[in-house]
Amino acid sequence: MSAPSPTGPLDGRSILVTGGGGGMGMAIGRALASAGAHVDLAARSGPVGETSHGIRARALDVTDADAVAALASEPFDGLVHSAAAFTEFARVERGSAEADDPVFGVGVRAALALTRALLPGMRARGFGRIVLIGSAVADRGGFGQAAYAASKAAYVGLVRTIALEAGRDGVTANVVAPGLVETPRLMRTTTPEARGAVIRATAAGRIGRPDEIAGLIEYLMGPSAGFLTGAVIPIDGGLGLGIAPGAFGSQATDRGDSA
Repeated sequence: MSAPSPTGPLDGRSILVTGGGGGMGMAIGRALASAGAHVDLAARSGPVGETSHGIRARALDVTDADAVAALASEPFDGLVHSAAAFTEFARVERGSAEADDPVFGVGVRAALALTRALLPGMRARGFGRIVLIGSAVADRGGFGQAAYAASKAAYVGLVRTIALEAGRDGVTANVVAPGLVETPRLMRTTTPEARGAVIRATAAGRIGRPDEIAGLIEYLMGPSAGFLTGAVIPIDGGLGLGIAPGAFGSQATDRGDSA
């Protein structure tokens, strides 16, 4: 006698997660699969066709218009667009269109193309969940990150338009806006000093973990989140709430101090 199939809030749902080659995308894919979803974890290059715990890895270049358009034939109930491109840190006037183009291509243009491919099927089935992974810099700005901040800010108008147009068809669209999250890329491209400066401005006093972001997305993909749409949801440990403990040095970090 075979063991009973596991059940979860996302049982039977099929979800596409882009950015599967990064720490954030992988964490999201695992969380959704653990909740019962069938997850296509997409990255620019292989491996293709491997199945593990409800996850199928597939090659997908989100800037390839034909490849994205072909997704319309697949019955995805959810989309999590986690793929992103980055430029070197540089002031606005030192950037270039050539460097900016991949940022907008993988970010804004891909988000539009993916939505256009998958939204008609979601409408027809009366259920859909779209989550775009934004960033705290979209709201606050990011020194040396003009293109990246602008691309993430564009997500706000996009999800609110999707929410207005498709809400009566059972489709929700939201932006999840993380602060610093401990991924291999972050640890490779930032210095301890830079991370420390952000941590000192964060109420939680630390950077986030990918599984914490994934837990929020698991909720947004599920049936209980049907009335939450058109929102920008910060998950940044209270970044910028005020003058956080530690901003003035060790004398301000005693948790027992009273105001």
